Amino acid sequence: MSNYGYSKASAINGIKQLEKLDKIEITEQDIYPKKLSKIEAIAHVLTFHPAGLPWKDIARIINKNNYSKTLFDETLQKGGGLNNSEYVYLCGHGTYRNLIFIDIEKFDISEIMKHLLDYFKQCQVTALHLHDYYHQTKSQRGEIEYFTLRHLVREYGEEYGLYFNGKSGSDSVSIDPDLNRITQTDVIIKVLNESKVAMTMQEIAERLRSKSTGHAGFILNTLMEEGKVVRVDKMVYTTTEKAFSNIDTQAIMRVIQDIMSISNIIVEADIFREYVNMELNLSYSKYIYVALVKTQLKELGWYRNSTLFSKNPIPYKNLLDMCKQLCKPELSNNENAKALQQAVWLTDSMTSDTIQQWKWQMSH
Repeated sequence: MSNYGYSKASAINGIKQLEKLDKIEITEQDIYPKKLSKIEAIAHVLTFHPAGLPWKDIARIINKNNYSKTLFDETLQKGGGLNNSEYVYLCGHGTYRNLIFIDIEKFDISEIMKHLLDYFKQCQVTALHLHDYYHQTKSQRGEIEYFTLRHLVREYGEEYGLYFNGKSGSDSVSIDPDLNRITQTDVIIKVLNESKVAMTMQEIAERLRSKSTGHAGFILNTLMEEGKVVRVDKMVYTTTEKAFSNIDTQAIMRVIQDIMSISNIIVEADIFREYVNMELNLSYSKYIYVALVKTQLKELGWYRNSTLFSKNPIPYKNLLDMCKQLCKPELSNNENAKALQQAVWLTDSMTSDTIQQWKWQMSH
């Protein structure tokens, strides 16, 4: 009555008609909607949750209360099609919020877009990853939460010549509407190229929207397999070009080839570290040498599994797999070490560490 100016009789009649059409459910306390569309049902649930809800909670509430004409899949991690909703927006990783809880009036949208456009000019690029921009410019602009910025750019960006693409979590922004999106992989390569030193897994993860070390690790493993990134130490990474830019790779490979030519036994990469560092007076980790040899495996005709290298096919996945196949729990550490070292050339420290890890794994 207050919203539409209906008389009490008209309002009661309208409600009764909606009930007859099975559009609402009337209880002693409240009136609830029924048979809403997917987008409307989600928006309705979120009007009661100012902080937003994860997709699974939204789906569970809708199904439990029969708000929608279709049953929602509660097993999904995120809701499909919500990117184009006029009622809700992504407010966190897999979490959605009703737009009634954003106070748009408090943001100077033109100033936000101008700052982003100025950043494009400053960096002389036509596309960038929005989260990377957000991370780089925290101290230069007004305070705004990342997902609010994401919504504003997605919703209002095109009015200012900014084109947003949020598919597959890429969150790229371009001043060219036809340009391909910037992926999280592109972000990692860019970050590593710009850094003066190699970066840890955690530092790299901080630059991703997810901030997940698991996500960063997955991308880094793919990039290492593609030969674009090198692990220079445990959980420390850089690009291939930077990793090998200041070292004499030819001299290193001569020593490694000498090691491999001694016998037909499998060689573990820590042997490369020990002998190359001693021979050439270096102090690199074994991961640098693993990465270097990987770049030349095809020409050398060698085989690799994890940190194991051989001139013949390797019947083991890694050192732990060798322990499982060659070592026996009832034998002493020394006896197991001898069995292992008959099949693979590896340093004493790696032998000891691997046997300890194998025993720990068995006991757990």
